[in-house]
Amino acid sequence: MLIADRFLPDRSINIISQRYSKLSLLLFKAHGINIDNNGSLVKPPKLDSIDKADKTALATLKRVEPPAILNVHRWSIEEDLMLLKAVPVLGHMWAELSARLVPHRDRGHLRKRTKYWNVVLRQL
Repeated sequence: MLIADRFLPDRSINIISQRYSKLSLLLFKAHGINIDNNGSLVKPPKLDSIDKADKTALATLKRVEPPAILNVHRWSIEEDLMLLKAVPVLGHMWAELSARLVPHRDRGHLRKRTKYWNVVLRQL
C-alpha cells in the first residue's frame, strides 16, 4: 500500500502485488531455484542426519554474511535465495541450516520464512 501511495498512485495494490510476484518468480528461476508447475518449491527430503544429505549440492551452498545493520524483520535477497536453494538439499533441518549457512538467524526465523515463500509461490 505504501508503494502504491508514494510511487505508483495510478496503479492498484493488486496490480503491484501481482507484478512483484511475477518478478520474484523470474528472479528465483534465474538463480536456479526449482519451482514446480503448481508454484510450490520442490518437496524437501526427510533426512535423519546431515550425513544423508547430497554432498555435491551441499558444497554449492554458500554462507550468507549478516547485513551491516542486523534487523530480524528485513531479509536480504541473498538470504532468501540461499534459503530457497538450501531447503531442497537439507530438508527441514532448521538448526543445521542456521549453523552452516545463516548463523545470524535462528531456526525459527528460517522455518517461518520458508512457509512464507511457499504461500507466495502458490499465489502465482
